[in-house]
Amino acid sequence: MLTAPVLKIVDGDTIDVRLEGCTVRVRSIGVNTPETSHPMKGGEPFVKEAKEATRRLVEGQTVRLERDVEPYDQYGRLLAYVYVGDTRVNAEWVRQGYTRVATFPPNVKDQELCLRRQREARKAMRGLWPDEPRRMGRGSHGHAPGERPALRDPWRTAMFQKVLLAAALQHWDVPSPYAIAAREVAVQLAKGSSHPLYVLTVYSYPVLPLVRPPLVGPTMVEESRQILMAEEAALHADMEAKLRDYVHAIEQAGVAVVPLIRTGSPREDVVRVAAEIRADCLVIGAHSKRSVFDLGGTAQAICRRAPAIVVLASPGQ
Repeated sequence: MLTAPVLKIVDGDTIDVRLEGCTVRVRSIGVNTPETSHPMKGGEPFVKEAKEATRRLVEGQTVRLERDVEPYDQYGRLLAYVYVGDTRVNAEWVRQGYTRVATFPPNVKDQELCLRRQREARKAMRGLWPDEPRRMGRGSHGHAPGERPALRDPWRTAMFQKVLLAAALQHWDVPSPYAIAAREVAVQLAKGSSHPLYVLTVYSYPVLPLVRPPLVGPTMVEESRQILMAEEAALHADMEAKLRDYVHAIEQAGVAVVPLIRTGSPREDVVRVAAEIRADCLVIGAHSKRSVFDLGGTAQAICRRAPAIVVLASPGQ
C-alpha cells in the first residue's frame, strides 16, 4: 500500500497526489461521480456537491492507496482504493450518496461493499438520489407524475425500475460467456420491477458506396446493389434469430422481455437507447482484457457516457 499527500482535488473521484517526488493522478476504483462536462449531458447535476464532499474527506490529508489487479486505466491514471485513516473513501462517497457504483473487472474488490452502500443511500434518498427520478422524468417514487405505482410484493421490490441489457451477439454462434453472465445479472436486477427487461443487441454491416467504373454498365451495378441488400437482410434475420434464442432463457425465468435490434455503433447506440427508454440501470458483459463488443474500450466508453447506473458482468473465474 502506498502513502501520499493530496495535492489537488480534480473532481469527485479523481485526485492528484505526490509520489516519489512526482505528481500522480489517482482515479478511485469502483465509483463514478457526476462530471463537470459529460459527453452527452454537459455539466451533470450534483457535480459541485460531489467535488465538495471529496474535498472535505481528503483535502490536505495524507492518504493511503491500495491497488487492485490492474494498476492504471487507459488514460494513464493510477487506479486505487483511497483511504483516509480507517475510512475507505470510495465506499464513504457511495454511502453519502455523492457517487454511483461503476466497477470495471478485474478491479472488483469493493464491488459488494459499494453496492450495499449504494442500496442504503438510495433507500435513504441521500445525496444525488432524490434528484435521480426527476432527471429520469419521474416522480419522487420512480413513476410518472399522476401515475399510480403498481402494487408489488414488498419482499421483491426492485432496486431499479427500467433495466437495459446490452448483449454482443453478432460474432458468436452461441452467446459468449460475457453475454450469459450479463443476462444472469440483468434477470436478477429486473425481477420485481413493474417494467419488462429491455434487451438490446447492436450489429454493424459496413456497406461501401458503389462507384460505377467506366467500363461497367448500369445493369451490373444494380445487380451488385441487390446482392448487398440481400446480404444485409440475411444478416438482420440472423440477428433476430440470435436475439430470440438469447431472450428465451429470460422468459423462462418469468421476466417479461422487450427485444431491441439496432444497426450501428455499440458505443453510440447503447447509450442512445438507454436514454430513449429512460433506463436507470444498464447491464453489459465486459472484461478488462476484452471489451464488451471487441471494439477496444467500448465498455469504458459506455460507462462514461451512459445516462444510468452501469453494471459490468463477467463470467466467474
